[in-house]
Amino acid sequence: MRYYFHVISVKRAWRDYEGLSCSNADDAKIHAGLMASELFRLLGDEFVRDERLRAISLLVIDERGKEITRMPLEFARSWRRGLH
Repeated sequence: MRYYFHVISVKRAWRDYEGLSCSNADDAKIHAGLMASELFRLLGDEFVRDERLRAISLLVIDERGKEITRMPLEFARSWRRGLH
């Protein structure tokens, strides 16, 4: 099944039109965690200083349009620590 990983904020959305094939919803959630972690890493100190960045989330939708998860980048901070 194909899953789409949209980046959303309070004022804007960056749509994923290509998507990614994952074996199931749990794999898509893991991929979302990795993406959120990488975005958090790339934003670095800006994430801490800019409240607008803390409102960014990843919205994962399957090819049928069903929401799988909504993962705030704030969650990536603790998720990333769990990887080490």
